[in-house]
Amino acid sequence: MSSNNSPVSNQPQSPIWAPYTQMKDAPPPEMIERGEGIWLYRKDGSRIMDAIASWWVNLHGHARPEIAEAIYQQALKLEQVISAGYSHEPAQELARKVLAKSPAHLTKFFYSDNGSTAVEVGMKMAFQYWKNKNVQGRHRFLGLKGGYHGDTLGAMSVGDRSLFNDVFGELLFDADLIEAPYHYWGFENIEEQEAQSLAAVKKHLEDQGDEYAGFVLEPLIQGAAGMKMYRCEFLSALTTLVQSYNIPVIYDEVMTGFGRTGSWFASIKAGTKPDIVCISKGITGGTMPLAATLCTDEIYNAFLGDEDHLALYHGHSYTANPLGCAAGLASLEIMEKESEANFGKLEEWHREELGKLVGHPRLHQLRVTGTIAAMEYKKVKGAKYNDRDEIIKAFLDEGIMLRPLGPSIYILPPYCIKREEISLIYQTISKVLDQ
Repeated sequence: MSSNNSPVSNQPQSPIWAPYTQMKDAPPPEMIERGEGIWLYRKDGSRIMDAIASWWVNLHGHARPEIAEAIYQQALKLEQVISAGYSHEPAQELARKVLAKSPAHLTKFFYSDNGSTAVEVGMKMAFQYWKNKNVQGRHRFLGLKGGYHGDTLGAMSVGDRSLFNDVFGELLFDADLIEAPYHYWGFENIEEQEAQSLAAVKKHLEDQGDEYAGFVLEPLIQGAAGMKMYRCEFLSALTTLVQSYNIPVIYDEVMTGFGRTGSWFASIKAGTKPDIVCISKGITGGTMPLAATLCTDEIYNAFLGDEDHLALYHGHSYTANPLGCAAGLASLEIMEKESEANFGKLEEWHREELGKLVGHPRLHQLRVTGTIAAMEYKKVKGAKYNDRDEIIKAFLDEGIMLRPLGPSIYILPPYCIKREEISLIYQTISKVLDQ
């Protein structure tokens, strides 16, 4: 028997409450049995191209045997150990290797388990940094409009109020958000827009700079906002400006890290020196939950002292989990041997395919940064597909997983994708929107 509030379906009802989903009318989930490369396979053998790296985590393709073997071998030796007072070689080695790929001024590595938490830790570091230095009144944060940093309360507080978090508004603290100067093909007067944004930041710093604990931002690409992109020149000027007021700059590289912008990290691409960097998603190649927050000696040293209250009292049961660290080491090896060489190719392929869509009546604001491409689609009277859910289903019917963020269609594939597969994605976008 069903009530008016329960969906009616011939499919067995799943007990799983899915994320970001209105469950009342949600269709049954696609059941995936296995993955290989950029493809996901249903039980009947039909396949779906994973054109968004399964929410941006899968770097090298699904079911990489090298990572699976590393996890298996580690599981035979040590699956978990408390991280307070104990450690293990995979954790030590992964931290050293990631720091070696990061800007040289970052020297310390704090493990956690997901991107939201990595940002939360970064904010806690910045806030307590001032407390430990006996500087009072540093209780506010700066951020960028359109920012999204996760779903914990602190991370939500420094992002835009939106469908993701608006219901929790009364629980969140205030942050000052600055307009970001987005850039796309054909955009004119970008320098003027950047100057206006920098002037707004400077006014905040002059008026209440002694109240800010830190500035949190997604460098070069704002992911959940719709893959909105801005230039290295702006990121560099913004970081320099904020740091000139001795305010820690926190980069949320949860999505942009591990090659997505065309360099190992966006900070390297832009030549900047953030005080704190938050990473997750691609750190294990998309196989295990793991995250970390990197910082400078300046931040770390403020937590050293004879009093216990100076320590960073934050931790997780699965901090530096050995299986996750083993997966991370295997992923880094694949990156160095194989995937890194594809960064430039992917950007070139995106530019070639986007060039074919210039002038398409339903597409505008075409843009590329590194291995990520995006565009906005227009609703057109009489078109077969206008609604986002309709468009997602139409892509799926064509065998491709693409999930627009509002009106933004983005392509963020695993690095192992082939040239003809990239072409197929763009052909499918054109085919669906042409109907």
